[in-house]
Amino acid sequence: MSCTYSIEHSPFGTVEVNERANALYISVKVSIQGTVRVSAPRNTPTLLITNFLDSNRDRIVQFINNLKQKNMIKRVVFNPQTQFATRDHTLVMTCDDSARTERIRVAQGRIELTYNNDTDFESEYIQELIKRGIDFALKVEAHKYLPPRLKELAERANLKYTTLRIKNMKTQWGSCCKKRAIICLNTQLMRLPQHLIDYVIFHELGHLIEDNHGRHFHEVVNALCEGKEQLLEKELKKYRCSI
Repeated sequence: MSCTYSIEHSPFGTVEVNERANALYISVKVSIQGTVRVSAPRNTPTLLITNFLDSNRDRIVQFINNLKQKNMIKRVVFNPQTQFATRDHTLVMTCDDSARTERIRVAQGRIELTYNNDTDFESEYIQELIKRGIDFALKVEAHKYLPPRLKELAERANLKYTTLRIKNMKTQWGSCCKKRAIICLNTQLMRLPQHLIDYVIFHELGHLIEDNHGRHFHEVVNALCEGKEQLLEKELKKYRCSI
């Protein structure tokens, strides 16, 4: 069991405190929005938490400043005005004052968040809740769409692979193990237009012939893409592999 509440502390503003039965000591983390969060054993006096923050003030401030310098404190991505769609699903946010807590549901082409007037869209929890719904929709779409599309394009290119793995990857759209002929594709491909999905597939199929990114590899991929490799690669760079 856990107990969550907030305290005010200078210079961090509102600090979220999570008392947990299995916590052995006080610890602190900083969220992607720069919010300071404290984890502590159950029934820890507020004075002890305040003293802990005071004694670690310089370290926490330095950490927040480092995040800002690295541009790692992210802006809010989703709110009720956000327009977002995957290949087969649309993000919909519905306010329901009778809802005691926020809920995310994926069904019938909708990624639907139900929220109430007290919902804080700047909170990391809400952002992650929405992203979990999106990731689930992308996974469903990817497992439905990518296997037959890879098979079709591989047959068109007269290339053979042994296994397709579908994963939610943070830094790359796909990968290929030439030795074992295993291709891995990112579920986030479902956010891309059709021609860029095909380009990524052709790119990985090209690695079945050449495992590096040398001149021969680019000649292979360019041929598969009907001479449009450079244009497609430039367009692909406008997208991020993760939300």
